[in-house]
Amino acid sequence: MTSPARPNNREVAPAPRALSSENNLQRESQPAPAGNYDITHLRRRGGHVQFYGYSYHLNFYQQFPELRSYIAGVKAQYPTINGARDGVFPPNHESTTFGKHISIPVGTTALKAVIPSKSVSDALVQTYLDRFETTHRVLDRSAFMAEYHRHWSDPTSTAPFFLTQLLLVLATGASLNSETYLENKSNPSIYMQTIKWIEVAESWLTFANDVVPHSREAIAGRCLVLVAKRANYIQSSSFWTGSGELMRLAMAAGYHREVSPAARISSYDQEIRRRLWTTIVELDVQAALERGMPPTLRPDGFSTNYPLHINDDKLCNSLDCTEDIIPLAKMADTSFQVALLQSLPIRLAICAYVNGCDVAMEFEQVQELGEALHNALQAIPDWNSRAADPRQQKLAMYLSTLLKIHFSRPTLTREDIPPRRYKTMPPEA
Repeated sequence: MTSPARPNNREVAPAPRALSSENNLQRESQPAPAGNYDITHLRRRGGHVQFYGYSYHLNFYQQFPELRSYIAGVKAQYPTINGARDGVFPPNHESTTFGKHISIPVGTTALKAVIPSKSVSDALVQTYLDRFETTHRVLDRSAFMAEYHRHWSDPTSTAPFFLTQLLLVLATGASLNSETYLENKSNPSIYMQTIKWIEVAESWLTFANDVVPHSREAIAGRCLVLVAKRANYIQSSSFWTGSGELMRLAMAAGYHREVSPAARISSYDQEIRRRLWTTIVELDVQAALERGMPPTLRPDGFSTNYPLHINDDKLCNSLDCTEDIIPLAKMADTSFQVALLQSLPIRLAICAYVNGCDVAMEFEQVQELGEALHNALQAIPDWNSRAADPRQQKLAMYLSTLLKIHFSRPTLTREDIPPRRYKTMPPEA
């Protein structure tokens, strides 16, 4: 039996059914013929075939025929764009090396051996906390930093689960610190070192005998693996399958159901479960939009409450922490996650609608979804006006901008849907 959901958790928009697309799929590099609205791709690499659906970003070239020439013109006018791109994506000769080095289980010694110096770790951990943990809530910041300081005081007593978390945090933070690790020219590139960190951590999570797959630590570790790979453009074609696998793992552990008050789970653990579940759901929605696939989850497929809008240092084991809940208009450690959740049913509906098969929708419903997303954009809190210091102001602007991107992308994938995708209503008698 589950406890009653919080009022704002169940105000969900009705989920529309998915839409149709024809089966004559195009090769990735071939534009669709005039009049053909099946905007999908089959990517062929040797004997392997991968499908990319309607919301896949390269399909914008088919939705907007002038886009290719426009981008070429912009790049010609501003040649530094290509240099900036090369600074984001991994070098071609390094991007295919993941998974070629670690093929056997690793132990605690191997985890400790690849952790960099404290000065490097400090910089990368801070980057992760500032830029990734603010949006993907996986860790309790206070607990993580306490364990982090204990590690540097006595590395011999550090638990292997924390070492894997630390390596994945370092790898994620390194995606925005390409110059940090290069302490001398004999070191490998930051990207190659990042690959090593992720490989070792993932190998330990996969093969270690003391890892319980459904445990909170294991699920948090799997979340960090996805976040680290995505931040570094590693195995990006597997992001959608990886997020779906992680969601099923979490559902097998009951993360999709709100815990009954009678269950033997502390309030602290319940709150961490809610945060992890929300992170997993959002990763899956992002993966579905990027790959052009329907989302794994339906709006009515879970009953888990929203995470509390609360700072990490106020998390407690008592039965009632409501006195520490912060109004959404004021920024807290879970602001991005809670604000993004307000539009989750709408974004799930649009993703299923755009990337589904053989179902139509009334035009009025499409308009309603568009209006709902517009309202979500307008409802983003103005945290910047309430920020107390310049660092908080930058964080407020960063979170608000990311929210606008998340809310705008489903609208962009919806804009050019051809009329045949709408349900035709019979004329009135």
